[in-house]
Amino acid sequence: MAMELLPFNSAVLPWLTGETLFSLCSRHHRLWGFSNSSQSTEILFGSPRRGTQHDFPCALDVFADRTQGLLGSANEIARQRTVLKFYAPFRGAGEVQDAVVMMRSASVAHLKYRLGLLTSRFRAHHPLKSCPQCRHRDLVECGWVYWRGHLQYPGVWMCPEHKIPVQESALKATGVARFQWHLPAEEDQHSLEALRTDWMQASALKLATMTVDLVESITEDGWLSRHRFQAAVRSRMLANGWLLTSGRLRLEDAASSFLQHVRPLRRIPELAALPSSVEEAKSQLGRLLRPMRSGTHPLRWMVVASWLFDDVDDLRAELAHPSERDCWPEVNKELSQGATDKEDVRVRLVAFMSEGASATSAAREYGVDVKTAMAWAASSGISTKRRSKKLTAESLLSILQALQFGDDRNELAQRYSISSGTITRILMTEVGLHAQWVAARKARSRERARSTWLSLLASGEHQGLKWMRKLEPAAYAWLYRNDTAWLRANLPPAPKESARRASPAVRWDVRDLELSARVFQTALSLSKNGATTLRLWQLYQVLPELKAKLGQLQRLPLTQRALETVLTRRATSTSPSELL
Repeated sequence: MAMELLPFNSAVLPWLTGETLFSLCSRHHRLWGFSNSSQSTEILFGSPRRGTQHDFPCALDVFADRTQGLLGSANEIARQRTVLKFYAPFRGAGEVQDAVVMMRSASVAHLKYRLGLLTSRFRAHHPLKSCPQCRHRDLVECGWVYWRGHLQYPGVWMCPEHKIPVQESALKATGVARFQWHLPAEEDQHSLEALRTDWMQASALKLATMTVDLVESITEDGWLSRHRFQAAVRSRMLANGWLLTSGRLRLEDAASSFLQHVRPLRRIPELAALPSSVEEAKSQLGRLLRPMRSGTHPLRWMVVASWLFDDVDDLRAELAHPSERDCWPEVNKELSQGATDKEDVRVRLVAFMSEGASATSAAREYGVDVKTAMAWAASSGISTKRRSKKLTAESLLSILQALQFGDDRNELAQRYSISSGTITRILMTEVGLHAQWVAARKARSRERARSTWLSLLASGEHQGLKWMRKLEPAAYAWLYRNDTAWLRANLPPAPKESARRASPAVRWDVRDLELSARVFQTALSLSKNGATTLRLWQLYQVLPELKAKLGQLQRLPLTQRALETVLTRRATSTSPSELL
């Protein structure tokens, strides 16, 4: 039963089981019958392009407001109806909330980078996927074919329900129809060659089933933290005999088993970053078992989980009751045997000091400076004795308090007539002090940048965002990198039309000549590669700048004629809308 949408005197379709926001909007576009997707987008999101992302959409506040909350709040939609649902259990509550804030705003620029997706070596484009049997059943039971949320999770290439390979869409994630709404269609879907055999499907099915079951059963942000996963993995490796009770790690045997498990999975393009040799397997397992300074892509944990555990119940039982024996210091030593890089030496030294060794003896044992040993120990929460020759107890206490409040190191050095190196040594060797100092410095920088920006905003003399950025570039840069949500809420209004400078004249004749020549060259290249009947999307997939000029073909007669020629269309059928 459709619900009434009062502002538009139209109807809002209710959610279907497990449906994504992109799917719901695509169904509305199909229902309303608009010829252009931008018309539906304007109604739903207040802009012709915002909100069309199929994985991390933006402008959710506008969407929730225009649908009067009938489909849920912006926060609920972001967490339950987008790909963010997959990442939330593995990320801290703060990271997830920052992602939600960006998705509620007008732009999600850099969100994938902030989540670490662009540097994970796994693909970050989240291709649209659907199951053929699900499509048939949904059409019969619901009257709609739609995008199911759990099939869009990374690593899910088999339908857990029907146990068959899912099909990948050729649209959206490839850049084709980037701003369009569309539903699964047979002609747009294709199957992966990698999933043709039973043994490949078996591995992919186990990974998909565990991923979907685990994510769908968890609602708390950060529940699957890397620390809990590491504890469960160590416990299971201990049970399998790869981690001995003495703390010795049989990494060669574990890596061989892991490599055998991921061999069929590597054939899936999304999972090509998994290890291809025993050495790569040892390296990747070592990174997952060592203490981590930053997060890792959830796919790596899910692949390891599908290797070590029978199913989700087995994994959840281990997560709830990991082995009581903690072999972590010994494992660190084992992973670091023969290692020469700085990080591994640090791990071994900290483990040595945690057993009661002094900073001096640890530094001598591992060939580092005593000050370095003290700094490494402090970063791991281990206190060391200090024997100051230049500072009294009162001066040292004053310096500690000043650093806690974020005072500048050079200013403190001048104030107490000591070197800046001494201040740095105090800062790095006192447990927890460096983190307090960084937090205090950040708070000061935030207050200073906000104050500068608000003063400029309140002056009333600004001429828009671009003008303010030029006047206070440092304040804008800091806020953009560190306080994005606040900055978005305090942007200046758009300048009046009269205040804008006229754009320099565009040489449309020169642009037309160059673009028409490139259209012919691109068409010739595609024909040589076997294309018989050319489509417009094939041209602008190779020639991206063509797509941006389709709305200006009346100024580009040579380009329009070139398109008519290569697409074998009559001159009366070459309007931009018909070409699309």
